Amino acid sequence: MQKDHWQSKYKYPELQRNKHFNRYYLRHYGITLDQVIAMKIKQDYKCAICLKRKKKLHVDHNHKTGKVRGLLCFTCNTAIGKLQVDKGVQLLQRAIAYAIEV
Repeated sequence: MQKDHWQSKYKYPELQRNKHFNRYYLRHYGITLDQVIAMKIKQDYKCAICLKRKKKLHVDHNHKTGKVRGLLCFTCNTAIGKLQVDKGVQLLQRAIAYAIEV
């Protein structure tokens, strides 16, 4: 079995991986890895929108305020971004109305 990047480069790969992700979450979202883990547990490891249990959840945040909203799967996180929710909910409301009418 081939070693991954962390195993081949570091003596304590799990510790290095955790340090890396802690720095990443702090830099990008102002939260710690422990807070992300707590959010996963609170959401029962499910996407906050579709409620599907996913292996990988992404931190969703408001791009204007920086406030973290929750954890989403890739599909829901992308949909929120495409519907420009940070600019207002008008586009989302029109999409819902359209989907209901059809």
